[in-house]
Amino acid sequence: MEKFIKLTLTFFFGFILLFVGKVIFAKPNLPINNGTNVKTVVIAPQDWQKKVIALGSLLAPQGIMVTPEAAGQITNIYFKSGQLVKKGDKLLQLNADFLVAQLQKQKAQTDLSQIEYERTLKLYEQKVYNKSNLDQAKTNLASANAAIDEILAQMKQLTVVAPFDGKLGLRKVSVGDYLVPGTPIVSLQQLNPLLVDFSMPEKYLAKIDVGTEVNIRISAIKRTYTGKITAVNSLVDAQTRTIDIRAIIQNDDHKLLPGMFAEVYMFVGGVKKEIIIPQTAITYSADGEYVYTVVDKKAHKVYVKLGEKLTDNRVIVKKGLKAGDVMVIAGQMKLSDGDNVITTDTK
Repeated sequence: MEKFIKLTLTFFFGFILLFVGKVIFAKPNLPINNGTNVKTVVIAPQDWQKKVIALGSLLAPQGIMVTPEAAGQITNIYFKSGQLVKKGDKLLQLNADFLVAQLQKQKAQTDLSQIEYERTLKLYEQKVYNKSNLDQAKTNLASANAAIDEILAQMKQLTVVAPFDGKLGLRKVSVGDYLVPGTPIVSLQQLNPLLVDFSMPEKYLAKIDVGTEVNIRISAIKRTYTGKITAVNSLVDAQTRTIDIRAIIQNDDHKLLPGMFAEVYMFVGGVKKEIIIPQTAITYSADGEYVYTVVDKKAHKVYVKLGEKLTDNRVIVKKGLKAGDVMVIAGQMKLSDGDNVITTDTK
């Protein structure tokens, strides 16, 4: 009986140990790895035209600091800072009282000279005076009239007017100031159209012609304008090997101002078909740049030869890819050559 009990206990404990061992050493039910999730795109050649970028500045076709031609004290100011004006608009008036008095005096003298001339002419016709008397009277009248014109010209100089259409800057004078010739009054700039001055490397000279369209990006207001080249300099800078170019753009809303920074984009050469990919799809290594393509749900490392980098974070591929290749554009950092992949197409 004792022997039976021992066998029973041995069998019982052995069963427990076997069960515990199976639990401990059993393999977990791991999920099956079908591949790495990536995003892909089908390679298709795109139309591309070489774009050259230059830095430039906006320039007013006409821009001056308005100054008086004559000396005098300001009696009236007819403009406000920042005002748009037309050619001939009166800007300010200098004191002309002295010249007004001079003009009245001279007109009286001219009237007298006119009477003297008419009387001398009658006496000449009556053969009382000779030709020299008539000539003297005529000269006196002409001199009197010329004196009036001189005073009127001096009075005109005391009225400062806008010499062309444009926008005024900040006023630098006040009523009562005494001005001398050359005293700054206010800046006047023609705003429409505006000029854009920029430089290009001499190698593009053969592709630059008057009338060529350019795109002009003004970062300050986040707008792009279309302009045309109006002039090309007659010489190349011997030190920088660049040539100065001038274009013109319309500024109907007067948002642009002379002196603003401009980025000038100009297309050169014809339109070509190129393979263009995002730079983020490229992996850089000591052996060279490569991308991953997908063939039969497997990743394949493909070394590429890169061409020109574009401004929108893209790059031209000159060798390594062809139309129809399925290229990984996201998730490639987790890949190795030959890995299984699960693809999500991107259009």
